[in-house]
Amino acid sequence: MIEIVVIGGGAAGMMAAITAARQGGQVTLLEPNERLGKKLNITGKGRCNVTNDCDQETLMANIPGNGRFLYSALTRFTPQDAMALFEGLGVPLKVERGNRVFPVSDRSFDISGALERELRRLHVRWVRDRAREITVQDGHVTGVQGEKQHYPASAAVLATGGDTHLGGDDFDQRIVEYAVAEFKKSDRIDLTRDPAAMGRLKEEAEKAKKELSSALSAQLNLPFIAVGKDGPHHLDLSLGRPQFEMMTGDLLARTVQPVQNALRDAGISASQLGKVLLVGGSTRMPAVERQVRELLGCEPSHSLNPDECVAMGAAVQGALLQGGGKLAGATGAAAQGLVLMDVTPLTLSIETLGGVATPLITRNSMIPTRKSQIFTTARPMQTSVEINVLQGERHFARDNKSLGKFKLNGIRASFSSKPQIEVTFDIDVNGVVKVSAKDLGTGREQNITITGSTNLSENEIQRAMADAAAYEAEDSRRKERLELHNQAEVLAYKVDEALSKCKKELDKDEKARVKADLANLRRCLRKDKPEKMNETEEAALRQAKSQLETSANHLMLLYSAEQTPGDGTDSTL
Repeated sequence: MIEIVVIGGGAAGMMAAITAARQGGQVTLLEPNERLGKKLNITGKGRCNVTNDCDQETLMANIPGNGRFLYSALTRFTPQDAMALFEGLGVPLKVERGNRVFPVSDRSFDISGALERELRRLHVRWVRDRAREITVQDGHVTGVQGEKQHYPASAAVLATGGDTHLGGDDFDQRIVEYAVAEFKKSDRIDLTRDPAAMGRLKEEAEKAKKELSSALSAQLNLPFIAVGKDGPHHLDLSLGRPQFEMMTGDLLARTVQPVQNALRDAGISASQLGKVLLVGGSTRMPAVERQVRELLGCEPSHSLNPDECVAMGAAVQGALLQGGGKLAGATGAAAQGLVLMDVTPLTLSIETLGGVATPLITRNSMIPTRKSQIFTTARPMQTSVEINVLQGERHFARDNKSLGKFKLNGIRASFSSKPQIEVTFDIDVNGVVKVSAKDLGTGREQNITITGSTNLSENEIQRAMADAAAYEAEDSRRKERLELHNQAEVLAYKVDEALSKCKKELDKDEKARVKADLANLRRCLRKDKPEKMNETEEAALRQAKSQLETSANHLMLLYSAEQTPGDGTDSTL
């Protein structure tokens, strides 16, 4: 048997390993990361644009650069071949606008998970090691030298790599779906139309799941489950543990990413964990324990009853909230003030000038928490502002989720002074967010209360994080140009106001230079829209702004001497 080493566990590496294993090779896959297909999971905004449902010529024509370079690859493995591959691996696909192909679930993890399952089925050996060099002797490949050891091979393939709504009921449901399908096939009766039958089946499914935690097979036995034209029908099915684990493989895979995220957010590695506690009855499943060992490299602790942990934790949290941070009757370390904290899953922001999402409470902030920031109005004589409360990690409001909007009216209109609008975010222990806006000049105040802002599914959180990572460079560049445009507009307004108040203190030539530079900046502003600004226009706007700042320096010094001290705000509503 040919020994093959594949370097890199990204999409290309996994595909190469699968192909080699299907051809009879003994394959070792080297990937130092804790997860295969890491970059694959953030593609397509976390949805994974698998391919495009079109012919090879169309696909090549739309590839940036020299698409013909991929002629050979796309002829051997067409877009239709890619679709057939994943459909065959149990991932239903759909075609959207522009013939783009996505998994029906809209989850990139279903694509990477399908590839991982196929690797396991083909007995591909995955080793967490980083390749250093390909070893060659007498002109022939002899293996790959990793950081940990040497991997012998007769060939080497180089490849570049790259929930709160999940619980025991989801595993039960898979058994229910299996039983319904089997009964419909054998008895031609759809149990989903009978609520009483479905209730009995759900109870039996839960019993079977529990039984499979200690036994290799379980029996689903429900006499008189339905009545047909020929009389009563009975359900009697056998379910083996391997079959059950295969049915729920995607559910188990969903538990991996939250663990990795928690480790990353805490700034520690798996090796630094002191103990791993399994919480919830479904953690008794052998597959769960096995995954914990594989993922974290340690044996999970069985010191706590998984059925009681959640209730005990809720009791502790309730006692802390009721008793001011200490547990009544506690001794030792607990008596010193045990504190349990929840965190915000995503950043909370408000929309400011230009559609920018300005964060007030960042992701993973401990709750309860309170944060205030002072803003001002974007235009002179502005008498109202709209507060758009946002949730997400993107730089712009339109790319985040709007949780609610409200208006603050009755702001004192003025040309000479800036209103001060204090925006406050207040999150209580239950995750309820109260957002208020107060005009410090008039005392007028308005607010909105938002519930359920922290009640997000793991999929929603992951999708938001994936979007932020995928579009970070693009968003940062767009925000930079918008900020330049906004700064230029503010500068033009200030210089214009300063000219109207202090023009008598300037000599004729200085006044003419300022007016000319101001006119030039306004021409750039009228011509350039931030979202459509190219590099040449950006450079011209930046130059015009810098020129006006220089020529109007003396004027602005005179103007600032007549003004009241600023409020220190740098954002406008």
